[in-house]
Amino acid sequence: LAAANAAQPPPPTEHGYASAGACVGCHTSEFARWSFSPHSRAWESLKLRKKTDDPECVACHVTGWGEPGGMGSLEETDIRKFKGVQCEACHGPVRGHPKDPTLKARPITAESCLGCHDEANSPSFDFASYLKRATCQGGAPSTVPPEASISTSE
Repeated sequence: LAAANAAQPPPPTEHGYASAGACVGCHTSEFARWSFSPHSRAWESLKLRKKTDDPECVACHVTGWGEPGGMGSLEETDIRKFKGVQCEACHGPVRGHPKDPTLKARPITAESCLGCHDEANSPSFDFASYLKRATCQGGAPSTVPPEASISTSE
């Protein structure tokens, strides 16, 4: 089902997924901050738990899972392009930005995070404290080595 959905063109009101590789050229500082965040290593946390073939887990650890123009398979090309909780997982699909002036990134709200950070997966979820760790905006990136900050409880 994810493959079929991802193969569909986005509806006229959606722009589809470009992947973080398309964002880094203009949003270098944000990309650098994100690259030190737990979101950037979400796929690796699934690999550690041997859950990369569990669709329920994959949906929250990649970008655009089963969405038109997003990740639809566990093929290496899709994994390479969409692994991790990238820009568009939080800000919405933005393929066509910046050429399309009507295309705006979605604001981040607690509700937008709760799709993945629910009671079952993040029982201690606190929007303000999680946002400080996950954000690409403001603040300095974490200096904790990536392998030290992957937790099996989040």
